[in-house]
Amino acid sequence: MTTSMQTTTNELLAACLGCAIEDVTPEKHLIADLLADSVALMDIAMATEEQFQFIFDGKMMEGLETVSDLYHIIETNSTLYIKDKSDS
Repeated sequence: MTTSMQTTTNELLAACLGCAIEDVTPEKHLIADLLADSVALMDIAMATEEQFQFIFDGKMMEGLETVSDLYHIIETNSTLYIKDKSDS
């Protein structure tokens, strides 16, 4: 099941990378599969900051490899999408 955060993130990635939204899936590697370069990664970080209202720092960028990694970064850092710990 795709959440609204994942849908929004997929749309953001498709716009930043110039790819079809259908190509954006959790297991896709941003560089190897979706052909993101360093400029695209910075665009993704800035768009993510604006959309989800948190600071995307260098440590987060170091851990960013897949679309799923980006979902996790957003879930753990955006106050808009922090899960209730009782849901786990």
